[in-house]
Amino acid sequence: MSLKKIENDRNNFINLIKEANAQDPEKMDFITRKVNSLYDAWAKEVDMKSEMEATQILGKNAKHYNAVKPIEVKNNIYVMEKAPGVQFNEFIDDMMKQNKKLTENEFFGIITNYMQVFFEQLLSVPKKGMKVMHADPHPGNVFIDITNKKKPFTFIDTGNVLRYTPEEAIENALNHLDYFIGNTGGIAKALLRGANLPKGMSMEQAVQIVRQGL
Repeated sequence: MSLKKIENDRNNFINLIKEANAQDPEKMDFITRKVNSLYDAWAKEVDMKSEMEATQILGKNAKHYNAVKPIEVKNNIYVMEKAPGVQFNEFIDDMMKQNKKLTENEFFGIITNYMQVFFEQLLSVPKKGMKVMHADPHPGNVFIDITNKKKPFTFIDTGNVLRYTPEEAIENALNHLDYFIGNTGGIAKALLRGANLPKGMSMEQAVQIVRQGL
């Protein structure tokens, strides 16, 4: 998969959208923005130099986790160190195969560190510079090494990261707090930010409709 192929596919897809929705400009604009968002994410995934840079920034600023160390990018191949431990989604199976059991201290240590990583990613705000978040931290992109007591978790696959200014990080943290406390009004406003509302509908009306759905 190359950046050139992604851009060719994007253009072909958008041309099909325009042909199918020529009589409905509003619908065409909505679908086009969604398609561009999708292809923008794929373009980031094949930008190996950008991924290497993002990994370096993510690892440098992390307090409670590691990012796998990059080595070099050459001929569109990204070389990195081997992540320690095992993928988080295979951790239990791996423990069973080796007939191992976690001690109570190990179990609570992992839970405690996981929560630290979780809150650091979602709620921390840098004093200066950009905040970098892993955009796809599913268990397959996280390795766990129980021999590392301080930082058992390591992130891989940083081809798509989110970058925020301190002000945006504060706003993002408040949005996540709304989810924790169940503030449906705050969640609705965040979801509707920048939305194209139906004709005659006010933002207040849209917020109430989304709140009811939540």
